[in-house]
Amino acid sequence: MKMLRSLIQDGYTALLEQRCRSAAQAFTELLNGLDPQKIKQLNLAMINYVLVVYGLAISLLGIGQPEELSEAENQFKRIIEHYPNEGLDCLAYCGIGKVYLKKNRFLEALNHFEKAKTLICRLPGVLTWPTSNVIIEESQPEKIKVTVCF
Repeated sequence: MKMLRSLIQDGYTALLEQRCRSAAQAFTELLNGLDPQKIKQLNLAMINYVLVVYGLAISLLGIGQPEELSEAENQFKRIIEHYPNEGLDCLAYCGIGKVYLKKNRFLEALNHFEKAKTLICRLPGVLTWPTSNVIIEESQPEKIKVTVCF
């Protein structure tokens, strides 16, 4: 559990400091060591696992290179397809929209932002990084509304 906390902290701290490669490395290492089927044995809810996937996706988006953008898109889609009950699909659609913006695919970006806009009500509230009190910026209502309502 101590290593889990350490990797989560490394990941979100690197993200906050815009060290996206370091964040991606920490979140990848964390996901490689976590079995979603055994997440409850660690006294964590499934949403915590999904937030780690989200952290990886945001890190890859921040790197911004074509390969990382494609992988970010895959991670956001993973959230939508495999974890629909966690209420993070709004953030995932918004993330895909940002990926498409970086790829200059503006109409597709707009479509994903529109979809995110319809799902804001599903967000479970302001979220924090697992095992911490650090707020995930994108989960704050005013922040997400600015992003999708541009």
